Amino acid sequence: MPENPNLENTTIDCGTSMMCGVIHAVETRAVSSFLAGRGYRRRGFGDNPAYDVCEQRGQLETMFTPDFINALFPQGRSDVARDAELYDKIRSYRRRIDRDICLFRAADSAREVDPRYLDITLRVECIDCYFFPAGIMIYAVTADIAGISIADYMTLAADIRMVNFYPDPQPRARNLRFTDEFLALFHDALCIKAGDAAAAGDLSHDLFQGNKLYTYTALRLNCNGRSFGPGYDCMRLLADLTHGNEFGESAQHSDSPNRMSDVYLERAARECSLSMYANWTAMASTDFFAVIADNSLPEWAFSPWRGSRYMIFLNALMSKSMLIKISAESHSKDIDARFEAEFLKLDRVVNPPIISYNELPRELCDLMRRAFGVTSQLDIIEERISKNAEKKRDRMEQVQNYILFALAVLGIFEAVEAFNSFARRNEWLTWSNAVMAAVIALILVFGLRKWNNYRKL
Repeated sequence: MPENPNLENTTIDCGTSMMCGVIHAVETRAVSSFLAGRGYRRRGFGDNPAYDVCEQRGQLETMFTPDFINALFPQGRSDVARDAELYDKIRSYRRRIDRDICLFRAADSAREVDPRYLDITLRVECIDCYFFPAGIMIYAVTADIAGISIADYMTLAADIRMVNFYPDPQPRARNLRFTDEFLALFHDALCIKAGDAAAAGDLSHDLFQGNKLYTYTALRLNCNGRSFGPGYDCMRLLADLTHGNEFGESAQHSDSPNRMSDVYLERAARECSLSMYANWTAMASTDFFAVIADNSLPEWAFSPWRGSRYMIFLNALMSKSMLIKISAESHSKDIDARFEAEFLKLDRVVNPPIISYNELPRELCDLMRRAFGVTSQLDIIEERISKNAEKKRDRMEQVQNYILFALAVLGIFEAVEAFNSFARRNEWLTWSNAVMAAVIALILVFGLRKWNNYRKL
């Protein structure tokens, strides 16, 4: 493909950015009433594209398994009866915004501010609230990023995901502040977490789980090049984008202090990226997923990145958040049978073993779960449960051995007593026979212990 020598200023032809925060909250009647009063509507499979799921259930089932769809939108399904209590906690709400919002304002300082930052607006489409079991709620702000240059968007993405430092964030030390209009987008999350709108202003620095927003970005550039300057290909651009860097910071000859090492970039390209087709490349980090396509990708092929494939990101984020909470609980208390049963039930509902019979969704799911740490965290929790079960088996076998030993000793005493009782009347009962009986009893005990050890292998 021919290269564009000025791709830094290339605009995003079409694109979507979902900025997500995780809150520990449960959908109570008061929360539902609050959401209704704020203009949220329940989401599902209906005929209103402004609020309902982007595809109908039948369309999604051509891409995903029913278990995966139920993990996000189980409404009206008969195949969720076994775990109806958990599925009833999975609900989503949407509030339409549909307006341009100015992001930054200059702080009160004599320092000169680049005026182009003050003119940047973002087309915010909607706010979604997703409630899941284990008290997990994902709060997502969706914006249309078409028309912004790739360099400006990378600057915005690095700043916006730091909005968790509420109420006085300072984006990238550029002497800027978020506008009240932009911060108001997160007011509903504050109210839900506080449980009272009046108390929301008392929260600071801990609105969402972690120290950054989780971000999903899908964009198509208005060019057909795969190089973004000398020593700066699409993979390096994606690495900068998904790690909060600005445009060009990880170029080969960059002198930026944020330039990532070639060793790390090679590992990220090998383990955390996916490029199944030549016209797009995706990469995931701990808290960011991005896919960049060029303009050779037609609209119908780009559309799923703004809809159904976002569901994979949402499921991976929900799984990560749930596992963080469960892992913390497993550290603070003993893993008993009840904890294990609850974990296995939750895992069955929110982590279906197969999300799709198609290759691309499965590859994306593996990529996101691996980058988000879902796979490794699942292994850790399952290992703890396995070790705890092994300790319980060892204790039970030890108790069983003690009981068998005690029964053997009692059997020996009973044999001796029987010998003393009958020896007077039966000449064939001799001490040699009694000793033989005791030896046989001990052999039986020893054999049972060996059998128990063999079963553990």
